[in-house]
Amino acid sequence: MVEAEAEVEVPAQEEVAVPATTIEAEDDLHRIEGIGPKIEDALKRAGIKTYAQLARMTGEELTRIVKEEARVRMVGDAATWAKQAQFLVNNDIEGLEAYQRSLTSGRERGQ
Repeated sequence: MVEAEAEVEVPAQEEVAVPATTIEAEDDLHRIEGIGPKIEDALKRAGIKTYAQLARMTGEELTRIVKEEARVRMVGDAATWAKQAQFLVNNDIEGLEAYQRSLTSGRERGQ
């Protein structure tokens, strides 16, 4: 006599919500006077992709990254980039525009 196999009930698997991958947003660094496509590319390759990151940098660090590491020609003063980025971090567009109007060839007047 052959015994019938007992039917085993398999519990249904619960659906598990998988969080979406967080992708760090990249800011448009072209909004900064003095940053064109080549400089933006050099900064992003160095890991500087947001206004907040840029605002924390010194002019010397930015110059080293762009001129020495990426070998990209710069016009202007990289120190103004961090200042401009801080206006954007603060969402102070009017302040940014006023500061940019005060620049001459990417440099603060008197430099």
